[in-house]
Amino acid sequence: MNKGPFIARAVAIVLCAPPLLAGELRDSEAVLRTATRACDAGLRALRQGNFAKARTNLERAVATLPAYPEAHLGLGHVAMSEHRFEDALREYRSARSGYTEWGERLVDVRMQRYGEIQQEIGRLRDSLMMLQGNYGKTLSPTLVQTTTLRLENQIRQLESMDQPDATEPLGPPAEVEFAIGNALWRLDRPVEALESWLRCAEIDRAFPLVYNNIAVARWHRGEYGQALTSLQRAESLGVHVDPEFRDGLVAAIRRQEGFTEP
Repeated sequence: MNKGPFIARAVAIVLCAPPLLAGELRDSEAVLRTATRACDAGLRALRQGNFAKARTNLERAVATLPAYPEAHLGLGHVAMSEHRFEDALREYRSARSGYTEWGERLVDVRMQRYGEIQQEIGRLRDSLMMLQGNYGKTLSPTLVQTTTLRLENQIRQLESMDQPDATEPLGPPAEVEFAIGNALWRLDRPVEALESWLRCAEIDRAFPLVYNNIAVARWHRGEYGQALTSLQRAESLGVHVDPEFRDGLVAAIRRQEGFTEP
């Protein structure tokens, strides 16, 4: 299926968790935290290009909490990389449902985990100070060196985790609609793809890649003026657009308006 200009892509069974019963409420946070740990491991593997490890951990997160949204989003990215576009679409739609159901709880868990991480960083720094002080003098230099390197690596890894933003919207993020649109486009459903990309732009007007995709979809429909406007918006947000595509849109607009080449 060749539809011309490049469509920008993101690299992240509709299962919804039933409502929790009263007796299950006290366990819900523990379940969410377990799923979060598995999901975090899966998303790290996904960023590293290890799709097998990513799938294993993300599926573990979904097995723990069937509606876990970020795990479904990651599984959708894995499916897209493997050209399983129907599977990707199902996973992305599951992510959208999951964000609606679990958004607030996810923010709460992330904030709590971030606090725990800061405490762990403090404990690791205390251990470093002990090694550099009198306690370290009682150990062999080799042990001090290897332990110091291990502690420093652990601190760097923990410090790389971003602080959650408690003010973020609790609904599905723009990335979800962007990803759904990508899957629909690859399934040769351009009308629905455009609708999803437009919803993405409504959620986040500064989501740069979606404007490139909207431009391609508008071009595909013969809406050259609107396509050029979207492409210019993408470029203003820092996206490197295809100059031949831009020039082709300008030429198509001129033809539509009755201009002829000199």
